[in-house]
Amino acid sequence: MAVKLSDFQYTLYDQQDRIPFLKQLIAKLGNPDKNFKIIHVAGTNGKGSTATMISKILSAHGYKVGLFTSPHIISECECISINGQQITPSDITTNILKIKKVITNDLGLDMVKNISQFEILLVVSLLFFDKENVDYAILECGLGGATDATNAITASQYEIFTHIALDHIKELGNTLEKIILNKAGIIRENSNVIVAPHQKDVVKKILTKQTQKHNSKIFFATNPPSHKKIYFSADYQYDNFATVLKFFEIFDDGAISPQECIRIINNFQLNGRFETLSQSPQVILDCAHNPDGITRFVETVTQRFKNKNKIIITGFLKDKNPHKCIDVLASLDAHFIVTTPENGRKCDASDLFKYIRKMNYASFELQPQPLQAYQAAINQSDEDTVIFIVGSFYLARPILNYLRKGEK
Repeated sequence: MAVKLSDFQYTLYDQQDRIPFLKQLIAKLGNPDKNFKIIHVAGTNGKGSTATMISKILSAHGYKVGLFTSPHIISECECISINGQQITPSDITTNILKIKKVITNDLGLDMVKNISQFEILLVVSLLFFDKENVDYAILECGLGGATDATNAITASQYEIFTHIALDHIKELGNTLEKIILNKAGIIRENSNVIVAPHQKDVVKKILTKQTQKHNSKIFFATNPPSHKKIYFSADYQYDNFATVLKFFEIFDDGAISPQECIRIINNFQLNGRFETLSQSPQVILDCAHNPDGITRFVETVTQRFKNKNKIIITGFLKDKNPHKCIDVLASLDAHFIVTTPENGRKCDASDLFKYIRKMNYASFELQPQPLQAYQAAINQSDEDTVIFIVGSFYLARPILNYLRKGEK
């Protein structure tokens, strides 16, 4: 019987320590992770952008680079790529069958009950990168660090920490210190640690201490280059790029210069990160989905769209502190349409709307489904209006599917 990713839970993170099982599975598959160098990326926001920029620059300089990121917006194939080329569905299926054979025959376990979608995609990526003989694999943590599935690898040469803030409190701990310690769990012996700019002092202190424990070196990114030198569609990408520049300052003794990085990355755009979906009407998608990400979204909108009419479609998962996200969004002069993401962990729009009424926030309306919210925004817009879609990836997915069907 064929095995599909949809047969599995997305994550089993909250059930038990997953690392021993995953290490055993990867070992049974021949430890494919030992056949290439690894750049491991953790943090609260900016992981995908930072990882993709590094991949793009390395690829432009002749390296074969595997990239594993999550979550996907439309297709699981988005999560695994080599030099910008996504894995095919057939390659995913082929590698899932290899994994199934080991889990059922060698480990004697029921595959559906004992591995998650995220874990499968990680192991598929390792097998795929090994088969394709990549030089480097860049692995983005899904949740935390120490207990994240990506930490089942044997070793890494570089560990990168993007901006760290409170998120995933249930899984990682209810203080920033606990969250930092969990993320710092990816630091390995004799490696190089790169830290994004504008971190709180406690972040720097804990990461420095953990780096020293592992006899590794730590490097802190400083202020990013000015807007005159490089253009990004969102202000938060400048901090991510500063982290990338610090990485290349130490990679191969700085052989790839800052000017070369700027040349390659100028006008960089990652799907779902302040991405323009349409010009008429102007529609912008940003998958900021937690308070830290929403704060950065608000900063960009305030700076770049102060004289525009704004309609903001939004919705969140219930474990992403949606009330705090709404509090931050409400500071914008905009009309808001609240809707429900298509995911089991959704924060129902009607529940969120009760909070909005309690807080007496003005100019909010409720639309139960994402496509209804999008149509309502279109109906209320004019040529001076910018429509923003911000929040969960699972809010964006049905709208993107709808828009792409319209293009055909």
